[in-house]
Formats: sequence, structure tokens, C-alpha cells
Amino acid sequence: GTYAVSSAQPNPALTLKEGISLYGGYSPSDWTRNIQSNESVIRDINVYTGAQGTILAGNTITNNTMLNRIVVETGRGVWAIGIYCNLSAGLKIINCAIRSRTDGTDTNTVQQFGIYLRNCGDVDIEGCNISLGEITASTNTYSVGIMTAIAGIVSINGNRIYAGRSKTDAAGSTYSYGINTNSITGI
Repeated sequence: GTYAVSSAQPNPALTLKEGISLYGGYSPSDWTRNIQSNESVIRDINVYTGAQGTILAGNTITNNTMLNRIVVETGRGVWAIGIYCNLSAGLKIINCAIRSRTDGTDTNTVQQFGIYLRNCGDVDIEGCNISLGEITASTNTYSVGIMTAIAGIVSINGNRIYAGRSKTDAAGSTYSYGINTNSITGI
């Protein structure tokens, strides 16, 4: 099913808890698992002004927490982030789909990230499909599939990443990266 959440500040949309994993792709009638026919979508319906993610993994995550076969849809706003991981370690993001809700008509989104890792360590991202849309803001724009800022050991294996398209007027800069490794110690 689809679960609508709102990342209206100051609270994030969905905050992961230590040791509690989210598994998607199950049929509600017989609990068989098929991600193609049984999407488990967490959709951020908010337009926000700061760095908020649809799903937040904070400093309470130290190990044994997994997202598996979950579809994450970003909100819209200055920073549109699917999964925002800050000060945590031990998170596993396996076989998930992260997609933006930017569609080329949204002029509010300036920066979009599928997964943003900040001050994190021991994070595994495997078998995910990250697909970001088009940004049409008139200032500097960024579109990044996986962003690592001061991250520790990060394992990135077998992912498909489309970083979207950023466009702006002549006064601004545009950046689109599949993976941006800013101050990462291991990959």
C-alpha cells in the first residue's frame, strides 16, 4: 500500500528506531512477497523549506536496522531528500526504490537527494533503484542519487542510479551526480 507522511518541520516524516526494520513487498491477503506487484510506498506529501527527509535515520541507529523492498518518494521543497541518515551507523538499505516527486514543473525544489549520508558509518546500500526527476528552479540546483558528507565506511553495491536533471538560468550553476563522495573515508 501507500502510506502518506509529512515532513513538515520541525519533525521528520518517519524516524527509524534502533533494531526495528521495515520490510515491504508483501501481499495484504496472503503475505507472499513480490515487490513488483505489492509496492510498499512511503510518500512525503509535504513541501518544506529545510533539510528534511521522507525517512530519517538519526544517532539512535547503531546496528541491525534495515529498509528492505521499500519504495520511498521524496517531498518537494528547498531540499527534497528520500532517506536522510545523520550520525548513525549500521543502517542497511537493501532492494529499495527511491524516487523524487519533482516532475519538471516544480520550481520550489533546489536540491534533491535520493539518499543523503551525513556523519554516518557502516552503511550498506545494495540493489536499490534511485530515480530523481527534473528540477526547474531558477537558482543553483543539485541533483544527487547518493550523497556522502563526512561518512565513514559505506558499501554501495549493485544499485541503479538516475540522478535526474538540473537546469537553471545563466546566473546559476547546476550539478547532477549519481554518487557524490564528499569527505568519505571508505567506499
